[in-house]
Amino acid sequence: MPCINNPVFYNGAFYCLDYNGMLGVFSMKGGFCWTVLSKSLKQFSGFYPSYLVECDEKLLLLSLGQSGKSVDIYRLDDSEMVWVKLESLGKHALFISYTSSVSVVAPRSCMENNIYFPKLQGEKIVYYSLDTCGYHYVGSNQHSAQDLHNTKERSNCSWIEPRWS
Repeated sequence: MPCINNPVFYNGAFYCLDYNGMLGVFSMKGGFCWTVLSKSLKQFSGFYPSYLVECDEKLLLLSLGQSGKSVDIYRLDDSEMVWVKLESLGKHALFISYTSSVSVVAPRSCMENNIYFPKLQGEKIVYYSLDTCGYHYVGSNQHSAQDLHNTKERSNCSWIEPRWS
């Protein structure tokens, strides 16, 4: 059963994740073919949100723990078809939601290595910094939080990739 997240078009195929961490691939190369990869992500738990996103021509999986207390990012190793844990996004930023997830080269250095969510703390957008391992709020000098308590999710939100000038 697929998770409640968006499928991702990557390397000529659609990828989606199920509640057990199994990755399904719908390929259109040489006809239509549906495959479920045999290895699941052992660290994965279908109880908590997960998101697929393409970043720098790689397929990434973002997995959140209970109330966002843990944030784990994995890259699909295409040669072995296994997930490899990442510690950094480098100069990229991720914008994650159930309906659309995008990655961009951050237009400002303060946005690098951050994951933005469709969640609000008051009127401020919530993001997670992989540098500080904490949640912060856009435009706020407040101290960071260790989880997503006291935030409000904006359901049915989509990120639109801007054209930075």
